Amino acid sequence: MAVQSVKIKAFGSEYNCTHESGNTWKVSVVTPETSSYNQPDHYYPIEVEAKDEAGNTKSIDVDDETLGSLLKLIVKETQAPVISITSPTAGTKTAEKRPQIVFTITDNDSGVDESTVKLSLGGQEYTVSDFSKESISGGFRYTYTPDADLPDDEYTATVSASDNDGNAATPKSVTFEVYAAAPTLSVISPAEDLITNQSTVQYQVQTNGETLEITVNNAPQEVSLSGGTASGTISLTEGQNTIVFTAASETGVETKITRYVTLDTQAPTITGVQISENPATTGATIIFTITVED
Repeated sequence: MAVQSVKIKAFGSEYNCTHESGNTWKVSVVTPETSSYNQPDHYYPIEVEAKDEAGNTKSIDVDDETLGSLLKLIVKETQAPVISITSPTAGTKTAEKRPQIVFTITDNDSGVDESTVKLSLGGQEYTVSDFSKESISGGFRYTYTPDADLPDDEYTATVSASDNDGNAATPKSVTFEVYAAAPTLSVISPAEDLITNQSTVQYQVQTNGETLEITVNNAPQEVSLSGGTASGTISLTEGQNTIVFTAASETGVETKITRYVTLDTQAPTITGVQISENPATTGATIIFTITVED
């Protein structure tokens, strides 16, 4: 008897195969958009069913002794986790001798592989056993607190991690300074090297200094410091703007943080369009080439 039909059961759907030649049947199937890591045993199970013209049916699945291992489809994501260091912010100068390093790592598919989470600080490397942790959407928020006082110096904290499918995140770093005599100063916003098309930008600053001064392109700004927090709006000029935040202690010791914010209100210009085939036939693959200047 001849084979009448072959079909694949996968991802909750059935796919009919097409007879190629001889004993060969084929079908194209689009894999799921999510990793198989969080599936039972980390794979998607596949089932194959063949039917002959007499109506006899044979099915095999992952439990088949001969071919079952070939029906365990492993699908890996390609997106790496996202790392964000929330404290301290870049350029922070603090009198706190044991400043907390707070960072988040998220991955909304296979998940964060916690065995790969590393923090490098002061020439030492720390792992999850050194952090406190709380769950957040898609990952975790970690906090590292040094167990000994840090000497006055500049420090760079670097965080790295991978997901459970082996995709390595782009490491994130922040540089800050421990200076016991200096007032603390943390610029929460604007972000470092911000580029915007808005003519104003919001700022938020925290400090234990006696005074706080802000200049934009050397022009002093009005500042209201209350309870160690200052916030407000800064007007920008086209191009790069230099914003300097200066906190001073009662004895005149200063802490400065500089942020560079670029105002760009000019839209890009499209200068050329090319289409590889025009007119094109149905089912063809065509290429658009666009030239853009900014």
